[in-house]
Amino acid sequence: MIAICVMCKAPRVGVSKTRLSAGVGAENAARLSAAFLLDVAAVVLTAARASNAQPYAFFSPTDAGDEMRALLPKPWRLRAVHELDVGRSMHSAICTLLEDGHSGVILVGADLPTLPLSIITQAMHMLAAPEADALIGPSEDGGYYLIGLKAPCSALFGEMPWSTPDVFGITVERAQAAGLSLKRLPVWYDVDDAASLARLRGDLALTPDCAAHTRRALAGISA
Repeated sequence: MIAICVMCKAPRVGVSKTRLSAGVGAENAARLSAAFLLDVAAVVLTAARASNAQPYAFFSPTDAGDEMRALLPKPWRLRAVHELDVGRSMHSAICTLLEDGHSGVILVGADLPTLPLSIITQAMHMLAAPEADALIGPSEDGGYYLIGLKAPCSALFGEMPWSTPDVFGITVERAQAAGLSLKRLPVWYDVDDAASLARLRGDLALTPDCAAHTRRALAGISA
């Protein structure tokens, strides 16, 4: 069984989505953070149920267990992230879930409210194929929004210039150097600043049937 895991932070005022808070305020930024997570979780859960996969959420900080359980009740399995470094936390999540007996692990970000169900479904089918060792979903900012592996590969996560436009390219180079058969998903975008929030508003106007939680959160926030 494949594990599909949302990597997330508890939505807290003054901590969540700080780049958004300058434009919408800290409380609204926290509301949007929660809404983004819930919309991603809804898509992931639908795909997991259709593919007999197990949904997880690895969250930080470690004292946010009650908050996260209120947001993500069963069948979600929740685990606190003890590593502060992004790469270490991702590598640790993959190792933990593979050690638990899962045949593959997919990690996905939590700030992708319009991520289509079709991409998550495609990711699970691709990783289940015998010819694939790994897969990656590139984001428009040069990073990636999703990564999947069937075996641990620490080289993909160590000494990485996170939050730069080089992350995707370096990850692909390292996967090739490790001899991995790496499959690619369609490009998508995350929402973490004023420009991407404006884009999100436009996309939601064109696609009325997605991101219900985000729509409700945005309804009370002036453009």
